[in-house]
Amino acid sequence: MPSSMENTIARPAAAAAPATRTLRLLIIEDHPVLAAGLEFLFSQEPDISVIGIVGTVHEAAALPPETKIDVLIADFRLPDGNGAEAAAAIRRSRPRLPVLFLSAVDSPAALMAAIQAGARGYVLKSQAAATLAAAVRRVAAGEMLISPAVLVQLIKEKGEQTHLVDTLTARERDIMRLISRGLSNHELAEALEIEYGTVRSHVRNILAKLEVHTKLQAVVRATELGLIDPDTAPVRME
Repeated sequence: MPSSMENTIARPAAAAAPATRTLRLLIIEDHPVLAAGLEFLFSQEPDISVIGIVGTVHEAAALPPETKIDVLIADFRLPDGNGAEAAAAIRRSRPRLPVLFLSAVDSPAALMAAIQAGARGYVLKSQAAATLAAAVRRVAAGEMLISPAVLVQLIKEKGEQTHLVDTLTARERDIMRLISRGLSNHELAEALEIEYGTVRSHVRNILAKLEVHTKLQAVVRATELGLIDPDTAPVRME
């Protein structure tokens, strides 16, 4: 008679759930109350860990280069400079570090300075606190993020460079609008049913014609010149 062990049907062990990556977040904020509020807010998120808070450009520059950071969130106004300078100092040893600016300043000049410092996102402090964790995750994933209020200011202060739009072909304008929706080069190739190399060539041409260096700068420039409607461009917080 078969033993009970022989009658037992072996079942494969259940696969372990994949571990959730914890994002190591550094905060640049000089107001103690706001800094504490941000730290508390992110402490409620299981996948975000605040590894430190600095309040000045000097403190940012003194941060040890071996400090591990996944995302940097920075205020724009600081006592000894601005958040763009602080972010640039930190990114010298971490050139691929994504930066999200959280600021009360909605001027185009501040936005452009932030982008030059490596910003992937620029949102206003007036936005709901509940959206900030999502914003951190989005910039960490490589998405672009600009507050619509800042884009509207770009339209109001539009310069005398509208001729740049005229240099774009119809295809390049279509690609520029898709870029404003946050599509990667691979996603652009799939959406347009063209080769990846062709997309890269189009993107290089767009950046050159708009006289910018990154896709986010291109979105800002295209919005400024009226090619992209800030009310419909998805590079924004709801």
